[in-house]
Amino acid sequence: MKNYSHINKEFNPQILKTILKRHWYWLIIIPAIFLTLGFIYLRYTKPVYESSAVIQIQNDDQGKQILEIENINNTKSILSSNIELLKSPVLLESAINRLNLDVCFFNKGNVITSQIYGGNSLCYKDLTIKDSTIIERKISITYNNKDTKNLSVHYELAGKVYSIPFSIGEKIITPHFELILDCNTGFFEPIREGNIYFVIKNIGSLTTQFGPSLKIVPVNQEAQTIDIRFESDNASLAHDVVSAVVEEFFVFDELLKKKSAENVINFLNNQLDSLSKELNIARDSIVFFQQRNKLNNPDNAAEQLIQKLDTLDDNLFQLSNRLSILKSIKSRINSVVSESQLEIILIEVQNERYSGTIGGQIEDLKKIIADRDQLLTQVQKSNPEIINKEKLIHQKINEVKKSIEILVSKLERSYQLSKDKKASLEADYLLMPEKKIEFTRLKSTEELYAKYYSMLMEKKTQYAISNAGYQPSSRVLSKATVNSSPIKPNTTMIYTLCAFLGIVIGLIILAVKYIFYNIIDTIKDIELLLHGKVNIIGEIPQVTMSSEHSLIKVKKNKATRLSEILRNLRSNIQFINSNYKTISVSSTVSGEGKTFVTLNLAAIIAHSGKKVILIDLDLRKPKIHLGFNTTNITGASNYLANQNTLDECIKHTEIENLDLMTAGTIPPNPSELILKAEFDKLIVELSQRYDVIIMDTPPVGIVSDGIPIMSKVDVPIYVFRAGYSKREYTRQTSEIIRLLKLKSINVVLNGVKNNSGSIYGSYGRNSYYVKNYYIDEEE
Repeated sequence: MKNYSHINKEFNPQILKTILKRHWYWLIIIPAIFLTLGFIYLRYTKPVYESSAVIQIQNDDQGKQILEIENINNTKSILSSNIELLKSPVLLESAINRLNLDVCFFNKGNVITSQIYGGNSLCYKDLTIKDSTIIERKISITYNNKDTKNLSVHYELAGKVYSIPFSIGEKIITPHFELILDCNTGFFEPIREGNIYFVIKNIGSLTTQFGPSLKIVPVNQEAQTIDIRFESDNASLAHDVVSAVVEEFFVFDELLKKKSAENVINFLNNQLDSLSKELNIARDSIVFFQQRNKLNNPDNAAEQLIQKLDTLDDNLFQLSNRLSILKSIKSRINSVVSESQLEIILIEVQNERYSGTIGGQIEDLKKIIADRDQLLTQVQKSNPEIINKEKLIHQKINEVKKSIEILVSKLERSYQLSKDKKASLEADYLLMPEKKIEFTRLKSTEELYAKYYSMLMEKKTQYAISNAGYQPSSRVLSKATVNSSPIKPNTTMIYTLCAFLGIVIGLIILAVKYIFYNIIDTIKDIELLLHGKVNIIGEIPQVTMSSEHSLIKVKKNKATRLSEILRNLRSNIQFINSNYKTISVSSTVSGEGKTFVTLNLAAIIAHSGKKVILIDLDLRKPKIHLGFNTTNITGASNYLANQNTLDECIKHTEIENLDLMTAGTIPPNPSELILKAEFDKLIVELSQRYDVIIMDTPPVGIVSDGIPIMSKVDVPIYVFRAGYSKREYTRQTSEIIRLLKLKSINVVLNGVKNNSGSIYGSYGRNSYYVKNYYIDEEE
């Protein structure tokens, strides 16, 4: 038997209706569970409050407006630099210091511990830490009665428990710290219950703790606006932190700018003092020289001569440099080994300002090389055009070398001429009076110092005016407020999400139940699953069984609904085969009511006057004898095994015209017994004695014993049970139709509910078959 699994791949409104009718409660239970979880989450999750402020960074430079001087404090990246300042731990630590958070108070609840902050609830002053190990330790506040003076602090440190009594407003003195506590009378009850405690905090750890909750975001680049936000489980704390950060930013910004201005002024003053001393020395030297040499107004000849020598020195330096470069390039060109090296050298030559003539030659050479390279992509290297291009390239290279040689010769001549001229001027300079030369040198030094001194004085004046007119005009556009509505958890969103998830999961459960729905409920299900290859010959209603096994419920002269239905079943069998002699009744698995149908069908046919024999061929699990309250000592297995005669195996029943052949002794080889020739002989002999032979066969979904029997009888009947048989069983039925080459199969649907006016009635799939499955309609 194949192991089938059933999945509903097509939409069936009847199955959907059944699923909704049976499992609608999932759409209520699952959302209710999720909403409960959401309630628990909201109930035991700390609310988070947010406070925010918006500031604008704006620098008014009045000095620039008056003198058109750019202030050094005014930078283009002022917004980003201020954002980094606001994000800095240094600024946050200064803000926390402003809030006086060295001691934090907490109220410990059953699940949530909340921080006490703001108002006059709990406060402290005059904190002195004697031992730093007390930092971050939990220190409880308790009192034993309503006397507020009978208070004490409890804490544990280094394995030792400390309990120090104190009074409100008086200093608490312990081996590790000292401070004064004050509290509102509303906190006496939490203190009495031992719920209030405090922790001495380290500012550095608070800065690290608060850092991730501080958000600095630029709002508008053009308007230079910044949004400052802080999240906390205490609304007042969030407001105070934002306010402190804004205030500390303004203070910090102003201090930075003042310090920067002082540094610049000090630098300028130091430089001016140094230059002033040097300038005074230079001037004194000139006066002393004039007094000593009586030289008040010397000629400018020496100065002019010096200027000419300076000019010649510059010219000689430039000529020497250019000549050295060209000689180096000439040497490198002569020793070049590859075209790529030559190109690099030529580019260097071309970049020199004096190479105007050579530049044209180099451009021609580069063009010829480019043409050759382009041509090489189209023809072979041996092509005449390529050879011609190579010749032109060598010719141009020689021209460039020649031009460089000419230029080198020209520069060498110019260098020699300049050198000769300098020698002449130096000879003239040696003839100048030594006093004039010394005077000129002193005068030059004095003018140099005077020039730098004047420049620094001008810069100092400009900076002083600009800095006096520069005012940091950053301002608060939106002040921080205490927000009493938490930003998270979002109650509406969480409840909506929980309801949505609950409904979605409920729908998923229903969808899964729909997809894997595997129960036959009505005749229409069987017709649909077997694609019309079925003869529906009867629907047996549910009836109550007073015994643990199937019984005959029909009476000969009693008109009941069950009797009438079985008579219709008998008539339908007559329509299928008017000359029927043999009937087999089978099902897929045990529990579908096969034996019940067999017993009552045999009884109703016997009531019609026909002589009927009922054979129990379920040789593995016989049950027919239980319905007649008789023994199962000898029967079909004994006859087929040639152990007993036919008469010894047949029993008469209390019902007129109805005889019984029980299964007999359970054999080790039931399949082989049914396939033996003795079985056919049995049917032939019984056909001579009885009008109708009804056989109760084993379930074909468990063993295959019943399939050969179905192929030999006149009317094979297949039983399904409503609300119990699985839809996948019809695949076994389809295989039987295919194996036996039947056009259709005769089906009886057992256990149909009385309220099955709707195709998919409500029923309990897990009803216990023996006692609870049938509904009493016979009594």
